[in-house]
Amino acid sequence: MPPASFNVQHTSANEIRRLFNEGSYREMIDDGRLIPEFLRNAHLKGPEAKGNPPCTFRQMIRYRDANGNPIVEVFQYLRPDRTLGPSGLSDPKRLWIGRTVLVAESQPLRSILE
Repeated sequence: MPPASFNVQHTSANEIRRLFNEGSYREMIDDGRLIPEFLRNAHLKGPEAKGNPPCTFRQMIRYRDANGNPIVEVFQYLRPDRTLGPSGLSDPKRLWIGRTVLVAESQPLRSILE
């Protein structure tokens, strides 16, 4: 749970993905400017059912800047060959922008209202 000093704003998973993809988050992760903090790093049970090989890890990673500030939180499946599966991409779940943390809704709003 984010500290009370953050304004929490729930938004669609698609909106968080769009912001993540349009920003420089991947580049900052790839070049080491963001420091990973593993919130979950465990073998995936029944990986074949999710289109992954045995020994695939299920990971939730929060990336922080050099000052320790949270920047982005992603979910991913890490395969034994070090590729991400099955989409090949990390799935952003939270973005910290200034004093606001954007949190991906787990269900589309439309299905909640129906």
